[in-house]
Amino acid sequence: MYYDASYDRELVALANDRDTGWNFVAYDETIDFDPTKLDGGGGIDPRKLSLDSAEGFTPVYPHQFLRVNTIFEVIHEAGL
Repeated sequence: MYYDASYDRELVALANDRDTGWNFVAYDETIDFDPTKLDGGGGIDPRKLSLDSAEGFTPVYPHQFLRVNTIFEVIHEAGL
């Protein structure tokens, strides 16, 4: 996954847009509550995330965007 921009056929780009197709997916500082602050103003704002139409239009966080296990997913599954 690239830091700044990606595209995905299955995700919906905006909460108000229910069309599927090649949609822009952003996982950079623009998804933070306040991109001008070092801590993102409290982290990731779920209202700025792309939505998964197959899962009832739920937000897709960066770790969910990858379709393979990463070391972080293995640790999370282990309860850590």
